[in-house]
Amino acid sequence: MPPSPIAPVAPLAPVAAPAAATARPGPAAAASAPSPPGAGNPSAHFDPSVGLVVLAFHDAAGAVSHTIPSAEQLQAYRRWEQTQLGPNAGGQKPGGAPAPPIPTPPL
Repeated sequence: MPPSPIAPVAPLAPVAAPAAATARPGPAAAASAPSPPGAGNPSAHFDPSVGLVVLAFHDAAGAVSHTIPSAEQLQAYRRWEQTQLGPNAGGQKPGGAPAPPIPTPPL
């Protein structure tokens, strides 16, 4: 008998940040400033144009500092989806000669 399906979980309420207790302004207060809402580090989203999940890393201000895959790599994936051509499309492998055949193992 197969196990019963897992029931969906109700969404959680956002956690409120505790109120700051009489903090003195200064470098320590600036270093512990909370990140902007919705800017988890890293965050992830699905890019349907390439069919990949993209991880985005954020700086202290909440702006995206870099992604995995990079913007250049995502553009290469999009170009491949449109053209199905790579850097050596229609050409031989680097070196000018085809790869040698794989030898069969002795019996």
